[in-house]
Amino acid sequence: MKRTRLQIGAPPKGRVEVLVYSILRVDATPRDLLGTLGVDTSPTLVHCEGFRSFVWTGRKSGNADLLLSVVCGNGQNWIESFSVSAAGSAGSWFRVEVKPPKIYPAYRFIVVSGGAQEVRSKLIGYKQEVF
Repeated sequence: MKRTRLQIGAPPKGRVEVLVYSILRVDATPRDLLGTLGVDTSPTLVHCEGFRSFVWTGRKSGNADLLLSVVCGNGQNWIESFSVSAAGSAGSWFRVEVKPPKIYPAYRFIVVSGGAQEVRSKLIGYKQEVF
């Protein structure tokens, strides 16, 4: 019997790396995916020149939506920012694609929620293929 794999959408071409795996207690206080509070302005990831897109995926324990803010720059000067949200009920899985308008060397991924909940997630980076 031949098995086929169900594939939703074509995966991006290039190398894939798991960059962050975290279990966080998320609430209205901004914190990055490493758990650092929002008042800290240090990057979550550095040396990211090769990454052209990211996928944040995981499972949330509460009903409140998650808001992921992404700040891009060189680590000292933050140049660009944008936000994406993940909705769903308690115990649901989420998947958020993050494609910055251009490639930056440093990123800060900040997450908040309207209600306290545990979020188990991972951030995957897609590196550009170089020929």
